[in-house]
Amino acid sequence: MRIAVVGTGYVGLVSGTCLAETGVTVTCVDVDASKIDKLNQGGIPIYEPGLAELVIKNRANERLFFTTSLKEALVDADAVFIAVGTPPDEDGSADLSYVIGVAHEIGCLIEEYVVVVTKSTVPVGTNRKVKLAVQEELDKRGVEVVFDVASNPEFLKEGDAVNDFMRPDRVVIGVESARAEKVMERLYHAFVLNNTPIYFMDIPSAEMTKYAANSMLATRISFMNDMADDLDKKSSAFWNCKVDAYICPLCAYLYALVPLGFRLVGNKFVFQNIDCSLNALINSNETGKVVLEENARHSEEKYATWVARTLNTVFKLKIRELNNIPVILRGTNEKDGYTFNILHKDILNILKDKKIMEYLEKLSKDPNVKIKNDFLNVYESSIENLINYNNQYRLINRLIKASIETESILSRAVLVFKMQVRTFIIMRGKGENTEMNVKSMANSGYKLRKAILAAKGVEPDADECMRGTIYRLTNALSVGNTERFMDMIIRLYTSSRLDVPNGFVDMLQDREKFNQYGYAFILGLKGSHYVSKEENENG
Repeated sequence: MRIAVVGTGYVGLVSGTCLAETGVTVTCVDVDASKIDKLNQGGIPIYEPGLAELVIKNRANERLFFTTSLKEALVDADAVFIAVGTPPDEDGSADLSYVIGVAHEIGCLIEEYVVVVTKSTVPVGTNRKVKLAVQEELDKRGVEVVFDVASNPEFLKEGDAVNDFMRPDRVVIGVESARAEKVMERLYHAFVLNNTPIYFMDIPSAEMTKYAANSMLATRISFMNDMADDLDKKSSAFWNCKVDAYICPLCAYLYALVPLGFRLVGNKFVFQNIDCSLNALINSNETGKVVLEENARHSEEKYATWVARTLNTVFKLKIRELNNIPVILRGTNEKDGYTFNILHKDILNILKDKKIMEYLEKLSKDPNVKIKNDFLNVYESSIENLINYNNQYRLINRLIKASIETESILSRAVLVFKMQVRTFIIMRGKGENTEMNVKSMANSGYKLRKAILAAKGVEPDADECMRGTIYRLTNALSVGNTERFMDMIIRLYTSSRLDVPNGFVDMLQDREKFNQYGYAFILGLKGSHYVSKEENENG
């Protein structure tokens, strides 16, 4: 895959270099010839830990190039990123002249389909202006060239930009066509394999997400500054658990944080800032005597479990619309500071879903499984994935492999898989067809299982001969190797003299379907009752 990145400043150089590191061929463009000369000679115009090494490495591997010619960079490019500056105008608004100028230049040069992606921080509606600028130049040329625009905002912090790009907590992409989505999905394929959550949305939403994130950061900084100012005035205030004389950590908790509503969860003090009502705020944090009693019962409880348990209180209040819930956290050590974790309303809508609550309730009754010499709390792990925007496939994969040795673990894998499918339906609004297709694939796996075992003269519940097949299929799914997976599927169906279901063609369309259909099929092949026995038997 080839892309062009216009602008070799902080955002453009880091983004282009890191994408080259994932295997993409990147050409970075800048009007400053001296900067391009410096980069071609191995020099770096900015300092970021680890950036220089990646630039040198990818130039040597011929995946990263630098030029002053946008025309040259656009040859065979699948996408072109606009990563130029947007300095503030006199009135404080973003100066979009550089962004729109690049868009005009792109319109003058493109000869074939390309996705024009804004990487710069821009106000909502900028991509519409970019699209108009490109189209204006095409009209002037009297040519018809299909193109798309997209928004892919950056979330990089200086001093750790390379790590932020290579290991992001999320990737936000705004598109307006399926074709553009496919291009961006290919571009970020390496991140998908690393289980990085990628959120596709419309373009204005993506633009707004960047501004919302910046606003949240500004709010956090302001809060910390106010807190620091307060502590400066009151040196023995209990905001930081410090008193004038020595006091043990437990006493500091009892006499300081408990009155404020903080709860001790594992090795953290936590406080949910629910602002929908005073009643919700009090009930979710349960101060005073209740706190101490709860802490005694849940002394080993992890943060993820505490979140799920306390949010049940909030959901019972039947609030019309859930807002984002900030959680303030503080470590138990004297030098620990305050941090934040935002429970987005999307997460809250998932956690309050009746089916999700049902699956979690079942997992909570018998949460621990032994995998080799380690114990895994499936309940806590699945909640942690939900609140951190991670999919459940890595956990499902691990449970299926473990079930090869211990059959009882399979029921947990089924519950977690159902939870993943339900989460997808809630997030994407694709309900009926998704559920039906997943059930169909599970049935297909179950039918193939019966055929294989019948041919071998093996009892339906004795699947010793399936161990190797299931393990290899699961491995292929975990790394996204569609070729290896389909090769095994075709061999299995050929040897069983059964027709390959159409679902295997559909699952190659995108990574989510590959995972959904693949794991549903494997669970059926493993003999799980993802659907009822009657459904399995009757198809």
